[in-house]
Amino acid sequence: MTLLAVAATFAAAGCDAASSRGVDATPVARGESAPAFTGLGTSASVWRTAHAPGYATLITDGRQRVTGYVATISPRRLTDAEALVRNDLPADATASAPRLVVGDEATKCEIVVFTSTTLARVLGDGDTVVALFQTDAATSMDTTRISHITVTYGDQTNPYRC
Repeated sequence: MTLLAVAATFAAAGCDAASSRGVDATPVARGESAPAFTGLGTSASVWRTAHAPGYATLITDGRQRVTGYVATISPRRLTDAEALVRNDLPADATASAPRLVVGDEATKCEIVVFTSTTLARVLGDGDTVVALFQTDAATSMDTTRISHITVTYGDQTNPYRC
């Protein structure tokens, strides 16, 4: 299953910013406090207070911590779209170089893999965040017109695909 399909599945299941499910305030494992950030790893309620309404469809875990999102943005350069994702990650996050990937039905996307030991401590399941960047014309890649971002947390067992 592609990252976009996973995100669509979560969104269809109601794991989004409009979800009315309560927020689980369970602390981070081993009694640690969550770091002070407002992006991935934070609770859905904290995310909503820090982001514009409708900015993204959220993907959350069983504790209602944000583990990913799908966003449609005004077209911008890849570096600017990547900066949006960086703003949602802890300060220790590092990024791979963008990689052009051709996926199913000739769709094209740029993929950037981030790693963060802070997110690994907060969310568990590895330290990997995958950000997939696409344009409105999914079968072409103009890195000056990025308009769709899909971000997912956790080690992926399948190769990254559009």
